[in-house]
Amino acid sequence: MVQPNEIDFWEKLVAQFGLQSGIKVKILRQPTDTDQRRQELVVSLKSKRKEPDVFLMDVAWIAQFAASGWLEPLDSYVKEDNLNLEVFCSRVVNLADKYNGELIALPV
Repeated sequence: MVQPNEIDFWEKLVAQFGLQSGIKVKILRQPTDTDQRRQELVVSLKSKRKEPDVFLMDVAWIAQFAASGWLEPLDSYVKEDNLNLEVFCSRVVNLADKYNGELIALPV
């Protein structure tokens, strides 16, 4: 879910990902207002809709979303050798993207 001014970047990235992976990705547009974006995500996640599978969120929402059971830990999907080691071990990831010791989000 993205803001309108980010759409060109994400469309190019998604097209490249699709060519490399064979996975089709649908971009869902979201409000630019953070509170409205969060509310739409909460409604979607609470109602267990199929979409979104992956979304952008404010780092401040991670604990709430993880405690609600809406985020799947990424540890089994992400290996250190798949990421730039500097990014994986960064303070940002260790401080902001973990919940109860599990990797639950990644910075864009």
